[in-house]
Amino acid sequence: MANSECSTVLVTGASGFVGRHIATALESRGRRVVRTGRRPSNDPTYHPADLTDPAQCELLTRGVATVVHCAGLAHQFKTRPTEADFELANAASTGRLLEAAVRNGAEHFVLISSSSVYGSGQKDAREEGPVAPDTLYAKSKLAAEALARSGCAAAGISLTIVRPATVYGVGDPGNVRRLIESIASRRFAMIGSGKNPKSLVAVGDLAAAVAIAACRPLGPDSIYNIAAPPLSMRAIVGAIATALEAPQPRYGIPGGLASESTKLLAWASGGRGPFARIHRTIAKWLSDDSIDAGRFERAFGSVQSKPFEEAIRAEVAWLTGSAGAARRVA
Repeated sequence: MANSECSTVLVTGASGFVGRHIATALESRGRRVVRTGRRPSNDPTYHPADLTDPAQCELLTRGVATVVHCAGLAHQFKTRPTEADFELANAASTGRLLEAAVRNGAEHFVLISSSSVYGSGQKDAREEGPVAPDTLYAKSKLAAEALARSGCAAAGISLTIVRPATVYGVGDPGNVRRLIESIASRRFAMIGSGKNPKSLVAVGDLAAAVAIAACRPLGPDSIYNIAAPPLSMRAIVGAIATALEAPQPRYGIPGGLASESTKLLAWASGGRGPFARIHRTIAKWLSDDSIDAGRFERAFGSVQSKPFEEAIRAEVAWLTGSAGAARRVA
């Protein structure tokens, strides 16, 4: 497919953290971008829409050669979405959008999935390796992948699935932001040795990678992990503390003690409630969670544009700077 064939690109979730960066990256490569999302906007290229509505999907995909599907349900720290919520937002909407795109002649569908489909405790997970999603979110993302693969194969159009590592950067609503806030509060304590590896990707690097892959499909069904080289949990915490000009955490809780004690409390509470959530959080903290991004790098080049220390300083500056009192962490 020639680059001109992706000159008009629909980006869903374009009002969100990842989607708006992807839309900007595509425009910087000379593409005409049509944006959609749930939030209102004065941007003339933006069209609020509900992707669970087939009629709205039909209107959005007219005249579009490439669809980059970023919309979905992810970070929900204050509410508890159900399995049905995740299935509707992440899987069913993918199927409806793809069906409309195919009817309207789209030639390439790009699905922003997640490295969470590999499950926790994975080290250097590869695209051709096993998947073992262990959260409702991850299961819904894998279901979306299955729908996209079957739909694109049946229609004979190109499919690119992107599995990013944990995304961070300016505007971050997720786990890295929560970690920054915790360290800034001066109430943070390390759990375990911090030697376990974690893969991350800066949102600008992810957006650049997606913009490249969106206009250069290399096969009918391509899957790419997107991540910078993994860092130890201790290195991540240390870089954040330095950016905050906060003391480096000296004291910690042995990982085994934290895990076993919260496991017992979770069991006593029937696997539900705050103790169960704390146990899952600690298990995630202590786990190996790294992915191998070699396939994308061999095809398109490296995704990391700046060292983690530099990129995390930008997020810290955004959180602690003049962006407003609601975003201050200290």
